[in-house]
Amino acid sequence: MNVAQTKAARGGAPRADGRERGQMAEAQVTTTEPEPYRLLSADSVAEALGVSKRQVWRLRSAGRLPEPVRIGRCVRWRAADLAEWVRDGCRNPEKFS
Repeated sequence: MNVAQTKAARGGAPRADGRERGQMAEAQVTTTEPEPYRLLSADSVAEALGVSKRQVWRLRSAGRLPEPVRIGRCVRWRAADLAEWVRDGCRNPEKFS
């Protein structure tokens, strides 16, 4: 029985992209050139980086993520800024502030 069959037997459906829960989605941030205007929520950033949503907020509070954009009460990150941050080795983003 493969993973998909096991999940189906337990009542859980496999993910559409074939990844298991917790696997990194590197293609979203590192391998494709993001659209310059695309904005990501904390959930999307967490999934792309392979960390929890809480860890995204910790990184932001510590000044270790590029500065987000605020649209009203919504907080979003520019996909292009995150992709550049990952390419640069996830260093402290002084130049994004």
